[in-house]
Formats: sequence, structure tokens, C-alpha cells
Amino acid sequence: MRDILQEIRDGTYEVSATRLKKIEGNPMEFLDTSFKGNFYTRRGSAFEELLTMGKVSSFNVISGKEPDPYSKIWGVIEPLAGLVLEGYTVEEAFEEAVSESDYKVSPTTVKKYFNPYREWFGGYVESLMANKEAITQETMKVITKMRDNYMKDEFLKSLLDGDFQFKVQFEHNGWKCKGFLDRWKDKDGIIVDWKTTQRDYRTVPGEQRYDLQGSFYDTGLKKMGADVNKVIFVVCSAKPPYVPKAIELTKRDLEVGRKGGFAYDLISENVYGRNVPKLAVKEVLGFEQLLDRLTWHVENGFDKEYEDNIIKSNLYI
Repeated sequence: MRDILQEIRDGTYEVSATRLKKIEGNPMEFLDTSFKGNFYTRRGSAFEELLTMGKVSSFNVISGKEPDPYSKIWGVIEPLAGLVLEGYTVEEAFEEAVSESDYKVSPTTVKKYFNPYREWFGGYVESLMANKEAITQETMKVITKMRDNYMKDEFLKSLLDGDFQFKVQFEHNGWKCKGFLDRWKDKDGIIVDWKTTQRDYRTVPGEQRYDLQGSFYDTGLKKMGADVNKVIFVVCSAKPPYVPKAIELTKRDLEVGRKGGFAYDLISENVYGRNVPKLAVKEVLGFEQLLDRLTWHVENGFDKEYEDNIIKSNLYI
């Protein structure tokens, strides 16, 4: 497992926008490198590969039902898969895998929870053996529908012309920074980031801080000497009718994403069992402020609360 603090001490660490955002919440999560992806990240990667390459060659499409991304059974599946890769059978390894999980019941009981996923698990292990990610046939059907609807929009199709996974490297506030742009084309100066979600495309930008991520990329490219004209996030819905929406960041979005300030976002609020978008005004931090906070935590500890009188309350309109 990576040791981020050691990399920082060695001067080799490069900060990404995704990890930097963790400083605003629980700083200890900044150091946690245990996350290896889940259903949502695999679906997003497979969709992008299908969209840009026309196929998903780095994935195995497998049959069976995949566990919910946040199901407790993953605590058994991951050690079990590791043991099966070492040559044990599922039956031989199951009890040990359960002992490494959070389950406090017998392996016999846990096996009842595991059995619905046996077919999927076989394909999952085969994928690991082939050094590939696994997606289910159902997921493949969904991302194919998403791709087909994307291709119906001529403007969105035009954004498929450019350099994919373009690496940005720059220094800012004393930190080495990096990012991988889903799409960049020097000729038109448009940054594109594709997102997949089952949530309301109107509330996701504020919830996921697209302003911060976009400003991070915008600043990096400009420091590399590029002329940036637009920063566009294309939110691709993973639920019917699978309609993609292009969201272009404004100058104010980029300013708030960089220096912080008051953001005007739509949030999702449950009203009589329905999620309804509601306008919210909240004070947020920009990536420059988070880099400063990162410096403070390196010097004072990530388990310490940042000593600054910042208003964190939300004002709903």
C-alpha cells in the first residue's frame, strides 16, 4: 500500500484534485489509499473506454449478479478472491475469508449471503487472473445505451476528437500537482471530463465540486502554456432514458473553484419521498486554500483540526 506521507517527505508526491478534495472533509481520508474502485468507478471507466475506443478491451464482461458496492459481503469477497488466486478452492478458503471480514456469525450463515453471487464471483476471479476489470452483462447493456444516446448529439460527438487521458503536471502553492484530462484538444482549447451517474445531473456538479476539479485542470494547463477556452463536464445518466447533459463552467465557477467563496448550487432534498432539487448557498474552499491546508496538516498532523475560523454553515433559500 502506498505511503503518501513518505512520498511527501521524499518530494515525489503529486497532488490530484480528487484526493485534495478529501482535505475539506476528513483530512485522515487524504492518507487512505485502500480504495481500489467499485461498481461505479468500473462502470465509468468501461463507459469511457467504449465511448472513446469503441470497445472495452481492458474489461471482462461476465455473467451473474454483482453485489451492491456497499454490501458487507465485499469484506468476504476480496480476501476470498485472493485465496482462490493462490490456488485454494472457494470451500477451502471460505472460513478464513469470513474470519477477515466484519461478520460475527458462522461461515455457514455467511455462505447463504454469498451464494447468490457465486456465478459472478467465478467471472470476477477469472478477470483478476487475466489482469482485467470485470463488468456484468447488465452493465454492458447500460453503458451501450448510454453511448448510443451520446452519439445522437452532434456537439457531444465533436468532443470525441482530441487527446484522451492527457496528463497535466504543474506546481502550485509549493506543491507538485497532476491531473489526467479525459479529453483535451489544443486546437479548440476545450477540456472535457465525462461523468457517469444515476443521480440528478442538476445536483451532481455542486455535490461533487466540479468547480474545484475544473479550476484545478484549467490552472494546470495554463501554467503549461496552453490556451483554455472552455471547461465542460458531460454528465452521462446511467438510468433511463440515459440522456447526457453538457455543463460548461462559468468564469465565476472557476474562480470559486480556485480561491473559494460562496457557491450557488442545487442540492437534492427529500420531500414526501421524492428527491427535489433545491437552491443552496454555501461557502466552499478553493483548491488553493486546500493546498494551504494540506501544508498545515503535513506540519501539524492529519488527525488535528485545522485552526481557522471558517463558516461552515449552509444557508438554504
